[in-house]
Amino acid sequence: YKQGKTIQEIIDIRSLKKITIENNILSVWENDKNENIDKIYVGLTEEYENEIKIAIQKVGTVKLRDIKDIVNKKISYFQIQTCILLMK
Repeated sequence: YKQGKTIQEIIDIRSLKKITIENNILSVWENDKNENIDKIYVGLTEEYENEIKIAIQKVGTVKLRDIKDIVNKKISYFQIQTCILLMK
């Protein structure tokens, strides 16, 4: 990720699952205060971010599935988790 590689490129190089790579990136963003969250890398548009925030107001953040169920189907769990990190 830090070398500018896409998630798919990292999957091909490291033979890891997509969820593992996404969780590793989220962990870096959450724990490394020198690292900025990259909304463009995640594809988190302002429209998606606003939609996720509205969903969070309705259902909270305890279960990601509850958020996923009421937002645009194109919004990924990675985008939801990124938005939650941005809100902290």
